[in-house]
Amino acid sequence: MKTIGIVTEFNPFHDGHRYLIDNAKKSQYADFVIAIMSGNFMQRGYPALFDKWQRAKRAVEGGVNLVLELPLVFSCASAGQFAYGGVNILEKLGIVDVLAFGSESGNLKQLKKTVDLITKIDIDYPDELKEILSKGYSYPAARSKLIASIEPDFDDSILSEPNNILALEYLRHIDTLDAYTIKRIGKGHVETASDIRRIWKEDNPQKTAEFEQRYFDLVRSKLLLISSEEIDKTASAGEGLGNKIKSEIRYAQSLEELVMRVKSKRYTYSRINRLLVQALFGITNEIINEASLYVRPLAFDRQGATLLRAIKELSDIPVVDSIPKALKDRRIAETIKYDVLASDIYNIIYGNDLYKNSDFVQKPITII
Repeated sequence: MKTIGIVTEFNPFHDGHRYLIDNAKKSQYADFVIAIMSGNFMQRGYPALFDKWQRAKRAVEGGVNLVLELPLVFSCASAGQFAYGGVNILEKLGIVDVLAFGSESGNLKQLKKTVDLITKIDIDYPDELKEILSKGYSYPAARSKLIASIEPDFDDSILSEPNNILALEYLRHIDTLDAYTIKRIGKGHVETASDIRRIWKEDNPQKTAEFEQRYFDLVRSKLLLISSEEIDKTASAGEGLGNKIKSEIRYAQSLEELVMRVKSKRYTYSRINRLLVQALFGITNEIINEASLYVRPLAFDRQGATLLRAIKELSDIPVVDSIPKALKDRRIAETIKYDVLASDIYNIIYGNDLYKNSDFVQKPITII
């Protein structure tokens, strides 16, 4: 029996995800698929379009056997921290053989060579990297510029595409798993997650405006309550961002405007969005580095139930069956409390019942 593992957001699940799953199973002669999926907040720093339960259910209906939640501290972190959390959970399950992921490159050999180059500049060229960063470049842009100077024939587009960036981070953190990548289907062939989100928002302008205003109100309130020094401690912060955000928050009339006022050549749109989510929850690099790993099932089918039993038997990673018990478990309580809070904040944003939709009440969805 062979099991594929994927790290994903499914925001929302679409035909491109199904394409990856089907091709990975076929090419790797695999029997099962386990997904480590972000909960209610995304890696680019915004709430999911649909909640984690709906997205997990749709994924199982689309071919995934078991969907597990990626802890919030990883799901709204940098690409490297996101990949670290997802890959390490998959490896600790003890039953996953292959990590599968889409990429714009679709060339595993090319991706692995790029990882070697990244490792080389981190070890051999730290001063040169710092010099480029001092000129106002973002870290990804500085890294790309330095590699291009070392390897003139290097195609630096591999470092600018979002799925390639995640693919490189998966490969940097992988240890015991084999890797498989498939070339991402381009626009015009399948409807992407961003297409689906855009269409939904265009079809629901009033709801979208309400959700965005509630989210902005929460973020703005938190930013007013904390100091610039506390903002600077968040995982995605940088020099001077705390003061910049504190000064701009009084003028911005929306989250979009706030981000645009703060972003710069060095601090990208997505990084500022991540910073704001992390500030809302108080997530620092120390919290991420000390975070626990655990299994939190969101949805599964009959085969997924079998996989879950195997994890409990073969792995020592904690499996969360009850939130009250988990919050008393010293091994994982300090990390899972953010998942519980994230669901509450998400439900406030979307106007959902705080009791019925809380993590204390919701149970894993079974599709038998």
